[in-house]
Amino acid sequence: MASELILLDKVVTKRDGRLVEVENLSRRKPDGFDSFDSGNAGMTLSSYQSSVFEGDNTIDDLTRAYPRLQIQDFEKRSFSTFTLSGFRFTNTTAARFNKLTLKVGADTISTDSSLPSAISVSSTDGFPDAGHLFTAQRQLIEYTSKSAGVFFGYVVSGPANISDGDDMILFSVEA
Repeated sequence: MASELILLDKVVTKRDGRLVEVENLSRRKPDGFDSFDSGNAGMTLSSYQSSVFEGDNTIDDLTRAYPRLQIQDFEKRSFSTFTLSGFRFTNTTAARFNKLTLKVGADTISTDSSLPSAISVSSTDGFPDAGHLFTAQRQLIEYTSKSAGVFFGYVVSGPANISDGDDMILFSVEA
């Protein structure tokens, strides 16, 4: 018999001190979430493993985004969104990419996380406050904040130069 977890305090303090309100989605599903399993805030490692090569993702792309990801993560943490090294696996299949913007102007982007660059784009509307972008040149860019038409971030992997008009696709979302 399955037991039910009832949260008494719906506000949880994360390790970084931010407060998050928790909602039990097994009781209701918000509009637009009909196809999501309650209790799973994204693809688990095993669900990603079974669908990863349906799109354009390659092993090299995963290695850039998750340099510590190993085969044993899929074996030992298959029903989790966290790897053995403690990183949250927030990647998605290519078919699930849903946000795209275009680079405005050519730039050289910082590769230093402590000195993020202002990256001008056609729009940041609908993008989360922080996440990763993948570019047409196979760059992985982490952005830690945004404002209207600008991401603030740095190149994690790939060339530092980016061209005017390059596609920038939401690759993963920071938890």
